[in-house]
Amino acid sequence: MNIKWWQITIFVALILIAAAAIYPTNLRTGWMFQENSEFLKALTSFGDAVKKNPNDYRAIRQLAETLQAVGRIDEAGELYERMIEIRESEKNYSLLVKYYIWSEQPQKLEKAYEGWFKYREILGITFNDNEGKQLLRDLYTLYIQEQEFEKALETLKEIRKYETADEAHRNFADLISLYEKTDNLKMVVKLLRERIDQGIATDKQVDKFVNLAKISGNETYTKSLLIKDVKANPEDDFRWKRLVDFQTRLKEFNLADHWYQLWMKLKPKDEELKKTYIDWLMYSENENKAIEFIKKVLKEGGSDPFFKRTLVELYEWNNVQDELLPIYRKRFQKNPHDRENADKLLSILYDKKMNTEAESVLRRLASAYPGNLKYAEELSGLQYQRKDEPAAISTLERTATITENPTLLKKLGEHYMWSDDDGPKNVVIAKKKKKKKKKKNNSKNGADNKLNDDES
Repeated sequence: MNIKWWQITIFVALILIAAAAIYPTNLRTGWMFQENSEFLKALTSFGDAVKKNPNDYRAIRQLAETLQAVGRIDEAGELYERMIEIRESEKNYSLLVKYYIWSEQPQKLEKAYEGWFKYREILGITFNDNEGKQLLRDLYTLYIQEQEFEKALETLKEIRKYETADEAHRNFADLISLYEKTDNLKMVVKLLRERIDQGIATDKQVDKFVNLAKISGNETYTKSLLIKDVKANPEDDFRWKRLVDFQTRLKEFNLADHWYQLWMKLKPKDEELKKTYIDWLMYSENENKAIEFIKKVLKEGGSDPFFKRTLVELYEWNNVQDELLPIYRKRFQKNPHDRENADKLLSILYDKKMNTEAESVLRRLASAYPGNLKYAEELSGLQYQRKDEPAAISTLERTATITENPTLLKKLGEHYMWSDDDGPKNVVIAKKKKKKKKKKNNSKNGADNKLNDDES
């Protein structure tokens, strides 16, 4: 092939003309300045290029990037938005999104992502490529951050279209959570039941379904599911507990009790299980059955202190005095200084009119706490009841001697006033009378001394 020089010259000239048209001098000069970090000169060159052709999106893009580099953020943002108006493209949307991320403008970032999403939809571009998947993930994350759960839900549905089975399985919990946040419980129940039927639901997902069973009308299905689960895993305490808890929430206490009995048959020596059952009986207000069950456990050698402690609490709550009396007696004999127990013992003795034993207890208490007014008054009251007035007065006198309680002294004074006693044996009263007598004598001596002075 014979190529002549003039043909080569024309070809090169055409290339140069095309290059000049595509990349005007100002753009090429601006790139050069930009590469050398001479941003002010680059601004001038790119600015001139935009003035010459206001619709040149390439010049606008370069000017926006340079303005961003020198910190003129608002001006850069306006140019990025204008660039999109002139020419929508993947690259331009990518630059706009990066700019809003860099400048921390979440609301505008959201609009940019949504514009990019619609652009791909209009052109029929799927999101199955890496860039499309990343766009969906970024948009989803932004919606979650801004708590726009309806939009996040729709985006997640779009994401799941392009995911593998494993990926969809991993984000299923997010899907359920968004349906809950958007108050679509019907869809939550539907999706959970589908996974349960497929045999791929986790325990956490089953728990959620069980919790929603009553309000969703799935009680019968759930009951059958949990019973089947227990029979398939009889050694798993968690599954037994889930079943009895579900029956309890439905107020089906007899059925729940039935399953507890079967559960305990499998583990007859499990004291923790027995404690759980007792707590359940108390919760279901079956306290009499709880009492009988604890008695049985103790008879069989139950060693955990919980059983005795709880039995006493149940006796106290139900005021079973015949059972409590020997317990309080034994405690009092072991430790008479336990005043709370002593008071409980006395309360039952009073109720049962067992005054002789009550008086015996009070004598020990009065001896241990000689200054206790309460015990002294109760003891003297019982002594008065059996017509032993001297003993009652003696009890009060001993306490008055120690406490000098005005009320008690007054009571004793009234007794001496209206009785035939020669006088108080109480030391305090005697002291007070002695003081009064001494004062009276002092007054008399003073008067005599004054009279003698007058006579002299």
